[in-house]
Amino acid sequence: MASNNVLPFYHQKALNLFFNKADASTENIKLRYEKMRSVYYQDRIQEALDLANSLLQLNLKSMGKGYLESSILHYKGGCHTQLGEFKSALACYKQITEINRVNNSAWAAITLIYLKLGQKDKAEQAANKALEIFPDEKQFDFMRIELNL
Repeated sequence: MASNNVLPFYHQKALNLFFNKADASTENIKLRYEKMRSVYYQDRIQEALDLANSLLQLNLKSMGKGYLESSILHYKGGCHTQLGEFKSALACYKQITEINRVNNSAWAAITLIYLKLGQKDKAEQAANKALEIFPDEKQFDFMRIELNL
């Protein structure tokens, strides 16, 4: 499947709405979100980051209990990570934990970024927080091994 056909109908509809400066209706937000995801998985990272930033400027509260905002922040954090902008990525993941303190993938990302930055003490603190919330989560085995927890 060609990368441009990831979400052909919605992809084109999202592009049309985005570039024609459509309103911030629920449908438009969903389409722009799908566009962001689509370009992210096509490794068009800067474009995905720009879309994430534009989405975060909108009032997303009408879309649910922070789920959409958290998801956009995950993609934004992933973009920053792939661009080597680890401090910006860290800010995204920390913002997710402010929205939902039990978001296990955000805590995992925070731990990994602190390790990448060489800040083992902070990585241990983040890992301990994650393990406190999710003591039996197999996803965090890497933390136990890497940090000797």
